Amino acid sequence: MTLNPQSLDESLAALLRREISCARSLETLLDQENHCMETLNLSDLQEAGAQKLSVADELQRVGQQRDELLTANGMAAGRAGLNKLCDAQPAAISAALWHELEDIVAHCQEKNRRIGAAIHRGELTTGRALQILKQGHLDDVQLYGASGNAHGSSRPQSVAKA
Repeated sequence: MTLNPQSLDESLAALLRREISCARSLETLLDQENHCMETLNLSDLQEAGAQKLSVADELQRVGQQRDELLTANGMAAGRAGLNKLCDAQPAAISAALWHELEDIVAHCQEKNRRIGAAIHRGELTTGRALQILKQGHLDDVQLYGASGNAHGSSRPQSVAKA
C-alpha cells in the first residue's frame, strides 16, 4: 500500500525511533561487555553477550520492517532508499532520525571493533602462554632467563631451567 508523503514520514519515523532505541541499548550493552572484559567478570560478560544478541535481533527485525515499508512505497530498501528519501525531503522527521541512527550505529560498530580487537589480543596472549607451558619456550621470541639477561641462543631455556 502506497502512503502519502506525510504518512510515510510518520511511519518511517516510528520505525526509526524503535531502531534508535534498540541501537542505544546495544551501545550500552557494548559498554557493559567491554567493562566486563576489563574486569574479567565472566558471568556478567555472558549475560551482556546474550542481551546484546537479543537486542541485535530486534534491531534487525525493525530494520526489515522499515525496508518493507520503503519497498512497498516504491523505494529501494536499506541505506540507499533512506538516503534518497532524505535527499528528496531533508526537512522530514525521518531524515533527522535516520542521521541520528547512522551516528549511533557507527559508534556501536567502533565499540564492537575495539572489543573484537581486545578478544584477538587475549587469544594471542593465551596462545603464547599455552605454548610456554607446553614447550617451555616461545618459538619466535627469545625470553630472558632467571638472571634477567636475554638468552643468546636461537632456542631459549625452558621455564623449568630458568
